[in-house]
Amino acid sequence: MPELAPVTRATLPCSRPALSVGKVDAAFAYLPVPDGLSVEPLTTEARVVCLSATDPLARRATLRLADLADRPMISLAQEVSPVERRFWAVGPRPDGTRVRYTDHHVTRVESLLSAVSFDGAIAFLPAVAAELFPRPDILYRTVADLEPCGFGVVWPERAGENCAGITALTDVCRRLRDQGGLPAGTMRRTEEEPPPAAGG
Repeated sequence: MPELAPVTRATLPCSRPALSVGKVDAAFAYLPVPDGLSVEPLTTEARVVCLSATDPLARRATLRLADLADRPMISLAQEVSPVERRFWAVGPRPDGTRVRYTDHHVTRVESLLSAVSFDGAIAFLPAVAAELFPRPDILYRTVADLEPCGFGVVWPERAGENCAGITALTDVCRRLRDQGGLPAGTMRRTEEEPPPAAGG
């Protein structure tokens, strides 16, 4: 069997170039993904908004996208594809409002959260971020009309045709998904409640 490069769980879409240059053969990643990548969807998860703890909106347990219309969005790295950028920024918003982006670009979740706490901007992340990245200067809040995100196995289209390792990986993940055996505490199904908001 051909060797399968290490599988990584992508934290931000900008980690995907590792797939395109062959550093890894497959990755667990949040969806959507750009053209040229194949996907085996595994589950879906709610998204939340990240706010500075000093933001007046953070006092509310639940928000709507319209409440966030005047908040700038943290920019992801420039290599992030347009489809991913639009999805994670919800741009344009359902009412047609254009999203304003910050001038700097981030490549790591930690940098994104620091930018939120310092600049008064916002970001949308999978709901599990509230468990994985608790910070006293950041609050995670439910957005009632925010579409959830998908999560799955991703690999380059050209590699999947001849890589037995990718085939084996996707087969195992598909069986786990269909049997309800996906790991608890890292990915959440749509019918589950989102994790408690950190810091309040």
